[in-house]
Amino acid sequence: MEPEPGVKETPDVPAELTGPLPRRTRLSEAGVNMIKFASVFLLLAAVGSLWVYYTVRMRQEVAALRRSGRETTGEMKQVWFPGGAQVPWVSYAFAVKGETFDGEARVPEQLLHNVEDSKTLPVRYLPGNPAVNHPAAWKGSMPLDRKAFLIPIGILAMLGAGLLLSMPRERRLLAEGVPVLAVVTHCNGAGNGGHLVKYTFRVGEGPYREGKGLLKNPQEIGAKIWVLYLARHPRVNCQYPVSDYRLDRP
Repeated sequence: MEPEPGVKETPDVPAELTGPLPRRTRLSEAGVNMIKFASVFLLLAAVGSLWVYYTVRMRQEVAALRRSGRETTGEMKQVWFPGGAQVPWVSYAFAVKGETFDGEARVPEQLLHNVEDSKTLPVRYLPGNPAVNHPAAWKGSMPLDRKAFLIPIGILAMLGAGLLLSMPRERRLLAEGVPVLAVVTHCNGAGNGGHLVKYTFRVGEGPYREGKGLLKNPQEIGAKIWVLYLARHPRVNCQYPVSDYRLDRP
């Protein structure tokens, strides 16, 4: 049979957990940092998703230009080096059915020797949408391996969402949870100075419940720690104190 705290060995319930429910809570410094980290992960995932979207769209346009584009002569307008880049960009204009369209593109290395002396250049455009255009002599980019980018983007998104979704559960347990002593059954280092602790506890004469969480200090097997659980759902539980919230004492 699994160990259960003896009456003489049972410490008093922490005084801050003995007041009326729900308890008042507020974010801890760790909780604020958690929100910051999650926001950074989600922002990186969003930026990465937009980059993949626009890159795929651009390459689809290049493929459409190769497949069904028409060619005309454009007038060179400007050659410049954006942001101190080593490879210049060129802007141009061309007319289709009396309407003028503009475009710009980076100059490939094989055309650098004469681009600044040229007055015109061949331009390829889509007949149905001349705003989609590209210099005809420019070589298209290699196909984009979307999986190579979507996998890390997905990981960042899941990390950010997971961090944020775990916080309301922790806050509810701190505000409404019932304190009970639990017995440590497992303790391993989890990195960043934390320790992954697994524990069991019992509510009255009911079955033993299991839980796990992160604690700063290592715990011996058989040690007793305080745990908070929801009265109607004992399976929802966490170690006390929690990391992302603290009690807001009046």
